Amino acid sequence: MARAVAPLNFNAFLEKAKLKDDGSNFVDWARNLKIILTASQKAYVLDAPLGDPPAPVESVDVVNAWQARSDDYSIVQCALLYGLEPGLQRRFERHGAYEMFQELKFIFQKNARIERYEISDKFYACKMEENGSISDHILRMSRYSTRLAELGMPLPPEAITEFFNHYHLATRASC
Repeated sequence: MARAVAPLNFNAFLEKAKLKDDGSNFVDWARNLKIILTASQKAYVLDAPLGDPPAPVESVDVVNAWQARSDDYSIVQCALLYGLEPGLQRRFERHGAYEMFQELKFIFQKNARIERYEISDKFYACKMEENGSISDHILRMSRYSTRLAELGMPLPPEAITEFFNHYHLATRASC
């Protein structure tokens, strides 16, 4: 018996935030995209190209399976295009879903790498201000740690604890 799949509803995702033409929100956008595709069992579309249609001599089951996959690729392609700002829509309107996502990753993951470097630099250079609030310092460090995790670079909890303990006892300067 086939399991019922939730209908693909990109409305909530697309209304929340379109991918900006400069890609500055790519990491968050891609994470949300993967969540909604996973919920609708269409995440596989981003993992591999559709491929060529089956030969006419193939069985009806093979042809039907390929057509179902083709339909999924088309739905995801349209949703991806709708989730882009106009400049990116024009650039990608002739791309398939998989190809579009791969190129977006290629273009915009560089931004994420730069942001990861900048945030990790701030994290490791951050020292508590003299006479500053410990709770403010912990919150600042927590924000850096959370953002690094969002960018795919989570810090192990023990590293955060050790870092805080080390700098809590060290000379105090500002972040």
